[in-house]
Amino acid sequence: MRKFTVVFLLILSVVLFCGCNATTANPNPATPPDNGGNSQDQTDPGDEVIKPALPKVKIVNFDLTDLPFAIGVDVRKPELLKDINSVLETATSNGDFAAIAERYYDSSFENDRCLVSTNETSSTPRSADEQIVISVNAQSQPYEYAINTDLTGIDIEIAIYIADKLGKVPVFKNDVFDNVIPNIGTSPINADFCIMAFPTFIYEMYDNVSVTVPFYFANQVIIVREDNRTFDNCKSVKDVERILSRLNKKTKIGYTAKSMSEYFVLGNDGYGYDGLNNATVEGYKDAAAAIRDIQDGNLDMLIIDKTPASAMVSRANS
Repeated sequence: MRKFTVVFLLILSVVLFCGCNATTANPNPATPPDNGGNSQDQTDPGDEVIKPALPKVKIVNFDLTDLPFAIGVDVRKPELLKDINSVLETATSNGDFAAIAERYYDSSFENDRCLVSTNETSSTPRSADEQIVISVNAQSQPYEYAINTDLTGIDIEIAIYIADKLGKVPVFKNDVFDNVIPNIGTSPINADFCIMAFPTFIYEMYDNVSVTVPFYFANQVIIVREDNRTFDNCKSVKDVERILSRLNKKTKIGYTAKSMSEYFVLGNDGYGYDGLNNATVEGYKDAAAAIRDIQDGNLDMLIIDKTPASAMVSRANS
């Protein structure tokens, strides 16, 4: 009996000894011991990660084309021509038209673009003194185009701007391309003017319209990265054209789709553009995305209308 008691006491002592040692270990091995917080990441959650600045971009200081666009006004309404000219001169000088154009070259402004219904309603004024009838062909994005039954585009917004300045309500008449100018001042449309941005020489072929001062310049310019020296030694547009003609497929040129820059880059017999098919070319719906590709080194240059170019370069560099 005494022998059994001794053995039992020995076993109990061993169990108690092991249990005491176990309590000194970390009760939760998954949790590291507290070392006064020194082993933890001491980054302040309020600290901001500073991203490197994107390279700046610039406009090559030569216009590749000289193409002024104007409005055709009913030749029987010289006072209307005078009033529209006054609006155009102010809006081109104060930057209002350039701001309108920029919204259609940059997708981040998509929600700021206007939509105007082509459906006449009972609230549409019927008096000739209250309204102004505008002939359009909504088939030329980004200038004038349709989204379902609504019209939008640079020209549409400019027409609304003009009507507002004249104290009129715009009524748009969307027709096929060949009828846009003939609809001015003739039945059954009897449009007061045509907002479709035709080059001035197109209007001069018709005797039913007078031509306004130019309101939009679709002169094509080149945007490159600020550190791009390709055109630095050019003294004239001829020097620029000579360099463009010598480019090869290693050079990637962007253009804004469905605009005059597409005609210039891909070539267009009607405007006398030979195109830049010696280089690798890519169309962009969003000019801001093209500028970002230039900054990132994925695009060598962008050819774009001069009117929105300055504002877009300024914004990209800010």
